[in-house]
Amino acid sequence: MKFLDKCFLFVTSKIGYKKNLLAAFFGSLVTSAMPPVDLWPLAIIGFCGFFLMINASSSWKDAFKTGWWFGFGHFVTGLYWISFALLVDAANFGWLIPFAVLGIPAVIAIYTGIVALITWQAWRYVYGWRLVVVFACLWTLIEMLRGWLFTGFPWNLAGSVWSESNNMLQFASIGGAYGLSLITVLAFTMPITFGDRASEGSAVKRCLPMIFSSLILVAIFIWGAVRLDRSKEEFVPSVKLRIVQANIPQNMKWEDEWRYATVNKYLEMSHSEGFEDITHIIWPETALPFVIGENSPLLDVISSITPKGGAVITGALRAEYSESGLLQNMWNSLIVVSDEGKLFSHYDKSHLVPFGEYVPFRTILPLEKITHGSVDFASGDGAKTIEAPSFPKFGGLVCYEVIFPGKVVEKEHRPEVLVNVTNDAWYGNTAGPYQHFQMARIRAIEEGIPLVRAANDGISGVFDAYGRIISKTQLGTEAVLDSRLPVRIQVTTYARYGDGLTLLLIVFLLLIACKHYRISND
Repeated sequence: MKFLDKCFLFVTSKIGYKKNLLAAFFGSLVTSAMPPVDLWPLAIIGFCGFFLMINASSSWKDAFKTGWWFGFGHFVTGLYWISFALLVDAANFGWLIPFAVLGIPAVIAIYTGIVALITWQAWRYVYGWRLVVVFACLWTLIEMLRGWLFTGFPWNLAGSVWSESNNMLQFASIGGAYGLSLITVLAFTMPITFGDRASEGSAVKRCLPMIFSSLILVAIFIWGAVRLDRSKEEFVPSVKLRIVQANIPQNMKWEDEWRYATVNKYLEMSHSEGFEDITHIIWPETALPFVIGENSPLLDVISSITPKGGAVITGALRAEYSESGLLQNMWNSLIVVSDEGKLFSHYDKSHLVPFGEYVPFRTILPLEKITHGSVDFASGDGAKTIEAPSFPKFGGLVCYEVIFPGKVVEKEHRPEVLVNVTNDAWYGNTAGPYQHFQMARIRAIEEGIPLVRAANDGISGVFDAYGRIISKTQLGTEAVLDSRLPVRIQVTTYARYGDGLTLLLIVFLLLIACKHYRISND
């Protein structure tokens, strides 16, 4: 891309240090393409600008710095909402806000710095559309790495720009969220090749890679529309759900004078108008501000509003004590309470939030976890399919466990439905709850399994196995949501092969891109 590179190098040389801010600006444009703004064309400008800045870099250090600033701008604007959790107990944790707003993005931006560095190095061997292919493959591989290293944090993957287009999201049933990212970054960056007048061939020939990649997006859109059109909205005939979004302020929830009021509010909302038609009630994460045991008196209280033959499915803290009465373990759990007041089954959260639910390197770091209590939560055994009375076998997901592609179901015993309980009250009216809601939607499409989501103060809702929103609430409202339960569909391609297909596609694309490479004269 000699012509464009020279132009961009000239511009960046004139603006000096401000080019770092320009890179951060391009990163923020990509964020603006994601929920809740959802202006996906901005991602085209963001990725193309980023790509040009990489190729205009003067050295590998300069390329890495460009990538870091791009990532910093992207993640500051995409993850600012994390700091709102620290305001719940500002007296103890408010001093950490600068670290949350700037420190977390600064660390995660290393990933995009690596993308830029390797892309710049690859420019010695490939150019034009081939380099765009390398860039898209690297971006996707680094996204995968980000979703795995240090417990993983695959938030705001590039494919999230299609959150308002369920037609496009259908591709997740084949390639998953990472496959969707690969196709998106490839198509959104390819327009940069058209403006390279130094490339060989006519304008029409230079336009072919952009046309081809755009046609891929069009084909996916059409295929998704046909897939949805041919599908049927089918529901479990014997189940009628009631999701309770009580909108309990997080700073009041664990106060002694509010605990019983919180329980009473859930009971009253659950037993409100229309209760006679309900078979199952779902409450959000830690809806009960008490520790629940096998013989907890709260189980009898809950059973008083449990539909006959049905169940209440709720988030709760579950504990294990020694024979002498000492606390041994505590879990952030999802429990099932029968109409007889029995703890029918449970799922313990396995993917815990660092610093939120446990403190890594506790012996070194002088910190307490942000959630209530001084005891670190124990980790569960992983994805698990459990049962509830008169309810399809389901997989429990507590809070952000729903953001991890390919890790939401027990493979050997696939569930009929996914139940995600969460408490987004930590983040107020920010972008976080909107992003969280849309990521849950993609998990339903990937697995071909309907997903029921109960949030204390967030967005509750029901997705069918195609990601269609059957019903949902509004953020920051007190609501009772009654809904039918969609049925599961046949196992999707992604559920069968996971990210293997995306990795194969990356290998294939890299082989094509590197089939004919140039040797640098430098």
